[in-house]
Amino acid sequence: MPNFEDVMNYTTSVAELYYFVEISYMVLIDIFYNYIIN
Repeated sequence: MPNFEDVMNYTTSVAELYYFVEISYMVLIDIFYNYIIN
């Protein structure tokens, strides 16, 4: 059984990573659309 604190740290880091990827993806899509339209 893993340590509860380790699990919480892992979950937090994964959530932050997913959030970062999602933001980056949205920004890239936005830039891509602007590039195509203009």
